[in-house]
Amino acid sequence: MTEAQTVQGRTIVTEATAEKMVGILLSDFPGVKSLGSPMGRVMGTVLSLFDNKHPEKQGVTAKYERGRFQILVRINTSAGHLPHDVAYSVGETIFEHIEQLTGTGVSAVTVEVASVEVGSIDDLPAGSSSGAGASAPTTNNPDKNLTITYTTGAYEDVATSLIAAAYGVADDEVTTRVSERTQGLAISAKTPLAQRLLGNNPKFSQQDFENGSEALTRTINTHIESASPHLTAHLERLLGRTVESLSCEVSSLHSTTGGA
Repeated sequence: MTEAQTVQGRTIVTEATAEKMVGILLSDFPGVKSLGSPMGRVMGTVLSLFDNKHPEKQGVTAKYERGRFQILVRINTSAGHLPHDVAYSVGETIFEHIEQLTGTGVSAVTVEVASVEVGSIDDLPAGSSSGAGASAPTTNNPDKNLTITYTTGAYEDVATSLIAAAYGVADDEVTTRVSERTQGLAISAKTPLAQRLLGNNPKFSQQDFENGSEALTRTINTHIESASPHLTAHLERLLGRTVESLSCEVSSLHSTTGGA
């Protein structure tokens, strides 16, 4: 449907109009920093200078089918909010308000989390239960299918920030890979470790690391073992997904903090 149509005495709004309405609804939505993928936001701005017919570049796509809309929205969440809870609220808001505004029902909403701004774990509210299954439908009404998904980049945003904080380094020093498995997420990372986190062992140095000191290796392994359960719990809380496996490889030893 490319223009307004009158069907049995009522006007059906266009897909483009529905997309704009969703954009307006989410323009100042709690926890939504912006719409669209990171590259999509940039390209959408450039394209809008020449052509305003690319709403999908701003993160919203509506499809009119069998008398109802199907809507895909891509969001970037802001710090201080649980991404899964924000995505759920976005989906419920679209279901509730688009039908009221357009007079046309919404059969399905897919909310894709494109990126996540983590911030401080201490600032996060209580919320989403661990391992909630982010890609599963999350409404009880079979006629309204709400699906929440994450891009690989969003998963890696969260994992990188949490691992960097746990290892006392800057985000850009951590290399993270995330893959989806049947039972949840598999996360692996390569990261430096801040010497200050090794406790009362000021004698350890980068040279000890390079020489493969057995005492240092044991101390590093102890840190990894103690940090992993906390990291897993925070990851599951932020993402609403089960973390099937988490492995961190220490690539170097920092005598000074690089970040957190």
